[in-house]
Amino acid sequence: ATKTASFSSVFLPKTSNLKMAEEALAAKKRGNQFFVAGNWEDAIKEFTSAIELDSSQHVFFSNRSACHSEMKKFDEALSDAESCIKLKPDWAKGYSRKGCALFGQNKLEESKAAYEEGLKIDPSNAALAQGVKDVDAKLASFNPFASMFGESLWGKIATNPQTSAFLNDPNFVNKVKLLQSNPQVYLNLYMKDPQMMQVIQLAFSEMGLNFQAPPPGEGDQPGSSSTSQAMEDDDDDDDDEGKDDIEVKPKEPEVKPQGPQLSEAAQKEKDASTAKELGNGFYKKRKFDEAIEAYTNAVDLMPDSPVYLTNRSAAYFMKGDLEKSAEDCHSAIKVARKNYAPLKFVAKAFTRLGDISIKQEHHAEAIDYYSKSLLEEGNYSVKKKLKAIEELKAELDRKAYINPELGLVHKENGNKLFQESKWKEAIEEYSESIKRNPSDHKVYSNRAGAYTKLMAWEYALKDCNKCMELEPGFAKAYLRKGKIEHLCKEYQKAIATYNTGLEFEPDSVQLVEAKRATLHAISTANAESGGVPDKERQARALADPEVQKILQDPEVSSVLESMQENPAAAQAALSNPSMRKKLEVLIAAGIIQVR
Repeated sequence: ATKTASFSSVFLPKTSNLKMAEEALAAKKRGNQFFVAGNWEDAIKEFTSAIELDSSQHVFFSNRSACHSEMKKFDEALSDAESCIKLKPDWAKGYSRKGCALFGQNKLEESKAAYEEGLKIDPSNAALAQGVKDVDAKLASFNPFASMFGESLWGKIATNPQTSAFLNDPNFVNKVKLLQSNPQVYLNLYMKDPQMMQVIQLAFSEMGLNFQAPPPGEGDQPGSSSTSQAMEDDDDDDDDEGKDDIEVKPKEPEVKPQGPQLSEAAQKEKDASTAKELGNGFYKKRKFDEAIEAYTNAVDLMPDSPVYLTNRSAAYFMKGDLEKSAEDCHSAIKVARKNYAPLKFVAKAFTRLGDISIKQEHHAEAIDYYSKSLLEEGNYSVKKKLKAIEELKAELDRKAYINPELGLVHKENGNKLFQESKWKEAIEEYSESIKRNPSDHKVYSNRAGAYTKLMAWEYALKDCNKCMELEPGFAKAYLRKGKIEHLCKEYQKAIATYNTGLEFEPDSVQLVEAKRATLHAISTANAESGGVPDKERQARALADPEVQKILQDPEVSSVLESMQENPAAAQAALSNPSMRKKLEVLIAAGIIQVR
């Protein structure tokens, strides 16, 4: 375009991608206001408008899901929540929306799973934690023991002449609290405690039920399972450094035995638990030798429980004795599988084996162990560990593979194949050359040339950009990139690329001729259009951030509006160098028609 050019028409898009995004945000803002006011229907309309304008924003689906939940439309709420998670799976709030919708559908187990999945991403999220509590509370309401041993039990004990005096005994009070926390477990445990039996019978009688304890010798003895209670005490913490690996739980005060003594198995379990608590105390104080000794006593007492083995493994790990830590992990896996223990114990052992492997710089083994852990039990922190070590190993392998001499051999092979028009084979050789010497900018340029022959524009442009990143002054890369942009009819980009290349090499005949060819193509396209815009070309241009920025410039907008009424008004604008540059970009993009 020149100062004497005649501007036949100006294409002003009603909405650009950026403008649609702005309108979507405005609709979202209105929806939020309706939501705060409790106007769910209008809020849904606004959030729906936002989604129609920009369906890539996860927050829009999240907000609409919340509105549907408020209106008890839980099917729609669930659908939006799942769309939100699909768009951004690492955003914890999406799982909160899903959990709420499933809760409304009375799918309690699925609801809890959704909340817990979100907590893996954001463990400190209060809304997700409350969601889990709400689900547990509702599940408990379906349990007949929940009301029987609820808070009202204290009043019943206090008003009953036979039990009121028991409340003066702290041991008794603690036992009642344990019974309330898990009636199914402690109901059997307290069968032979005279005081607790009175409380249990009192609770049943208040419900109109008659409860009789089994005669001595019948039923399971407390602690008859060698692993069940111990397994519940193991922690789920996967970080061995910086955090305590062992969960220390409140210890129930010892109560003098009343009635028959514990069975031998139950006594062993109790002694093992006591040794474990002692080990936990030493572990907290970082006295790992003493902790190991205490855990060893627990292992000797309860060899069929993986809990004490994993605890001792943690102590060995923190002490730095990786070999013994690994031995305990392997033993814990065998014991857990043999006794059908919960999968979390096997997963925990595999995770620590992975941590040990990292300490030993055995990266492939670490990947294998973390993968096995995730097969046993999904865990967000283990997933992060696996991803990190995979990336580290890939980087180390990449660096170990570098060999510039071999890279040159593959580059020359690629050049020979290129001359023989064997484009695919040339790309393979150039790719191998890049692996061997990723800092050779010319190989990226050569591979871009091969991709161009196959019309693989995206890959060719990527290689041109990488070449320019490594060597900004390499003019041939600008020539290749500009020609690709020309072929894609992105003339404004081609002109900009040639101009940048000419800044580095002003005397490049090839760049000058290529730019002239693009300018000629622009003139020809404008002449052949007969003043009718090329919609496909303009659509591509509107996706260009540079074009969007120019169109949003108030001064440019004013000039374009003037040109619609009087195309000659552009002549004055062209006298301003800054404005001229912007208008030339719009001309090259096909936004302004010139003849």
